[in-house]
Amino acid sequence: MRADTRKGELRVVRGGEGVMSLEWRDRVSGTVAHSFMVFPNDVAFRRIRTGREGDRVYELKFLGAGDSRRFFFYMQSSKVEGDEENARKLVDTINNPPAAGAEGGAAGGRGARGARAAGGAAAGGPMLTQEQLAQMLANVVGVR
Repeated sequence: MRADTRKGELRVVRGGEGVMSLEWRDRVSGTVAHSFMVFPNDVAFRRIRTGREGDRVYELKFLGAGDSRRFFFYMQSSKVEGDEENARKLVDTINNPPAAGAEGGAAGGRGARGARAAGGAAAGGPMLTQEQLAQMLANVVGVR
């Protein structure tokens, strides 16, 4: 396995058909290098231990029966604080997507206008825009 050294970001987006995708984009070119169709309660995104001090590697694991896909991402930013919360927010956004056309939600097209943060709007929690979520995860880099 060899690390991809490009700086990237993970984004949760809703396609025109309402299907959610998790995209890894090259931050320099804006090109989507990887796109994974995701459904609520179908993925886990968690930190894994590599045995090396200071590694901040996260695994995207698909949980569906017979689906053994796993992808690895590592954090490049020097700011360690917030990694676990960002990972939780990513999964919460996938598991609790805003309704299409709802305030703060996706309104068709490729880009989602908003992503539900922990607690969600229904619970009175804060709403994050897609750009805010992308900024929080902007220091994620894919590993092949």
